[in-house]
Amino acid sequence: MIHKLLFVDDEPLILRVIDRLFGGEYDLATADGGKAGLEKLINLGPYSVVFTDMRMPQMSGIEFLKQAREISPETTYIMLTGNQDQETATLAAQCQVFRYLNKPCQPDQIRIAIDDAIRHFESISEQAEPKDVEPKAVG
Repeated sequence: MIHKLLFVDDEPLILRVIDRLFGGEYDLATADGGKAGLEKLINLGPYSVVFTDMRMPQMSGIEFLKQAREISPETTYIMLTGNQDQETATLAAQCQVFRYLNKPCQPDQIRIAIDDAIRHFESISEQAEPKDVEPKAVG
């Protein structure tokens, strides 16, 4: 199965770096802000994993996550933030964020988070799929 990833951030430079680093390894899309991210979820989803920045103009990462969960509840979400405070971590947990990464992140930290999130997505998907049950002979 090919897993689709979406990175949502308001900083074009970060999105270009993410695309350059991971675009060849994964089916990767980027969105420049929460509204664009929601549009991609609706029109191009579902995505296995979505990364979002916390601080974005017009729509915070928390606002994005709340709406994104309505659109795509099966997706695994990861938050990237420069805020290292308890309030941000608490808000991320309330939105059922799988992982919370502090900026700046090294590429290998992001790669590990992607791979862990994909495994999480697969395990949740397997649990949600109905299992084929063979009919039992009546004797």
